[in-house]
Amino acid sequence: MNATTESRRLSVLLCSAVDPNFIDGAVVQLVSLAEVLTLAGFDVAVQLRGRIEDRESRLTQDLVRIPGLTILEPEIEEVESRNGLLSYKQVAERARRYVRSTKCDLVIVRDLQLNLAFLDIQALRGRLCPYLTNIPENLADMTPRMREQIADVAAKSRIFFVQTEEARSFLEAEFPQIAGKTALMHPMIPDAAFLPLEPKPFSDPSVPLELVYSGKFKYEWKTLEMARLPARARERGMALDVVFMGDKFMSTPMDAEWVGRMRAALEGTDDVTWLGAVGREESVRRVSEAACGLSWRDISVDMSSQLSTKVLEYAAAGTPPLLRRNSSHEALLGADYPLFIEGDDVLPTLERLDVDRALLEIGRRQAQAAVRAYSFTVRAEKLRESITRVFSRHSVFGERRARTRLLIAGHDFKFLGELIDFWSRDPSIELLFDKWEGPKAGRGSLDTETIATADIIFCEWATNNAVWYSKHKLEHQKLIVRMHRFEMFGDWPARFDVDAIDAFVVIAPHIGERMIAGTEIDPSRVHLIPNSIDALDFDRPKVADARFQIGMAGIVPIRKRPDRAFALLRELRAHDERYTLHLRGRLPSSYRDFEKSGFFRVYYQDLFAQITQPGELFGGVLHDRFGPDMANWFRRVGWVLSPSTDEGSHQAVAEGMASGAVPVLWNWEGASGSYPPAHVFEDDPGRIARHIIDTVESGSWQTQADAAKAFVARYDVETVHVRWTRLFRTLVEN
Repeated sequence: MNATTESRRLSVLLCSAVDPNFIDGAVVQLVSLAEVLTLAGFDVAVQLRGRIEDRESRLTQDLVRIPGLTILEPEIEEVESRNGLLSYKQVAERARRYVRSTKCDLVIVRDLQLNLAFLDIQALRGRLCPYLTNIPENLADMTPRMREQIADVAAKSRIFFVQTEEARSFLEAEFPQIAGKTALMHPMIPDAAFLPLEPKPFSDPSVPLELVYSGKFKYEWKTLEMARLPARARERGMALDVVFMGDKFMSTPMDAEWVGRMRAALEGTDDVTWLGAVGREESVRRVSEAACGLSWRDISVDMSSQLSTKVLEYAAAGTPPLLRRNSSHEALLGADYPLFIEGDDVLPTLERLDVDRALLEIGRRQAQAAVRAYSFTVRAEKLRESITRVFSRHSVFGERRARTRLLIAGHDFKFLGELIDFWSRDPSIELLFDKWEGPKAGRGSLDTETIATADIIFCEWATNNAVWYSKHKLEHQKLIVRMHRFEMFGDWPARFDVDAIDAFVVIAPHIGERMIAGTEIDPSRVHLIPNSIDALDFDRPKVADARFQIGMAGIVPIRKRPDRAFALLRELRAHDERYTLHLRGRLPSSYRDFEKSGFFRVYYQDLFAQITQPGELFGGVLHDRFGPDMANWFRRVGWVLSPSTDEGSHQAVAEGMASGAVPVLWNWEGASGSYPPAHVFEDDPGRIARHIIDTVESGSWQTQADAAKAFVARYDVETVHVRWTRLFRTLVEN
């Protein structure tokens, strides 16, 4: 009785601002993305900004050989007066026409300015998927206008593609409109680029190290400094050769004479070989024969989180890259990668390699293994998962002739985001919304005539909305009421017309038990369907020391018991000061009437005095403001706490577990019913601290983190949606 999924292939339109006749990295990436999307099983079309001038070029051949790819070129008259290129508005208009004629499902658009041209086109609403790699990652370099533009693009995007986890973290923290929409679109390299690791002669110390560089010649990429390496090495008693491939020189405002000096260095420097532009096969061969690949760049460039495709190509060919140590490169190759450039100069790393040639073999094996995740095959599967999860249409009622009208009524839909997205994509469902001002409101916003057209009424929160609908539903309508913890302490259930409610849905077992005990409802009409989470979004790599980082989301009201978390932290830091508590959420002082609130105010003032004044916890607690980027925040958290006295299901625990954080719950009512009992404890901070310390020091933290992820797969939106499908079908069929 699962939801059926449309069998037709999703169709993708790929748009880019690049000139197809200027072959650079951006154009190569466009071709690679088209091939990977096709490999992922999508019908793909590429809209080019200009007509292809050389029909025998490598670009043309690479595009043509992609099975089933549709290549959209502008007409001659469209570009003849514009230097051969469509304007951004013309690209957007062509995309609009293509979507209208083909019912294309999604449009992936590269470049910020090009995305802006797409924003006001009605036909593209719900289809726009920006992929931005050219935006600053430093707030100081981002103008207010650019921030506004990125926010506008994010607000109207369906998926917001980013290249790395670091870029995702930065953007989600700065732009709340992006959180929950991001997906990774890493650089990608062909499977054929991975070569066997054949022996090389450089293990012999008498053989000079040969370095290779392939790409554009650019001031910030230190290509002139690379050409000077052999001479500098000779001064230190080292023999070194450098091979260069490429023929594109980029001028710089920093030095008007730079291009001339760069060319002269290539043509007239001992132990430097310049091959110029070479074919792909020759390029791969020369890279594979070298000892190391050069990716030494100025620090202003290397602070970027974007990954160089050349680094991936070097590593895949069995030639370990020489590159600066930064967070992105550590995430790619591992913190223990032996060929990192530790300072501003590559020469000390080369001296170390010259002395210990065994590092070359270690580096090449480590690098090639690390970049296999960027192969076309692997990236195609990841993109297929990310895209189909958002765009595939699921049908609850299958091939029913008339759409079922589902009316959702309530004052707060914050726990329904993923489910509403699922239902909005369901061709068998038409959604209606009846928004109530609050749990005590007397009526919602919909008129009686519209309400009468609903087939299923779903009351989110069992408050006055459920009371009203239980007394006013029509005979043909099915009524579902979902109950959270909040309603257990009100008088609403006692006022229901219980016989009119076809199904009660509870988010946790103990809420269902209370519902059955406190009303006359038939237990067979009570269904356990938990709140859903987007487990895929939360599944992100952890920071290196996450096992020492404790997270608690939500510290207000007092029943959240942050004092228990502080007591636990005191025990942990007495053993190891690396343990840190991360708090997330609104501060108590931000609540209305905080200064007049008596015990509430005194409790939190005493609590925060423990961390703002010198003492055991000083420097051990960090706070982050409330925001939607919880998946980003959980990257740094290795343990997720729930020290509350009572909860409904404490969804933050499930989110933390999906991220790979190990749960620690105090024994509130229902904790063992919603989460693994082995992670539920009585209020004994010493015992809980010993459990955490033993787990970390025994090396079993990762095992428990993996088990946590596996456990909460039951709360993932796709799994939860199946349970809702079963309930809907049962009600309608009966």
